[in-house]
Amino acid sequence: MRVAIENTQSVSVDGQGIQEAKLLMAAYVICSDTSDAPRHKSALAITEAIVELLPFNRFGENNLKPVSPASISAENLYSGEIDRKGIALWGISWEQIIRKGMGRN
Repeated sequence: MRVAIENTQSVSVDGQGIQEAKLLMAAYVICSDTSDAPRHKSALAITEAIVELLPFNRFGENNLKPVSPASISAENLYSGEIDRKGIALWGISWEQIIRKGMGRN
């Protein structure tokens, strides 16, 4: 799995100088066949686990606002080229707001 910030959708600053940035986050699940499970089943199981973990998650960081369940989506990124490489690929995206200027707790 790989996690990335895809883009910053907006930035705002309140009257106290605290900045908030709305980020589009993404996790990419990449699986190949194993003796225990085919790649498609493994990728789907991991994707489901991530989707279940995301709602209201702050990942232990006080400067992150909880993930809104409505912002979560998952997509099977299957293509002939991906299949020929012997992998399964899923993308999970969500919005998360990060705050800066409030100090870390």
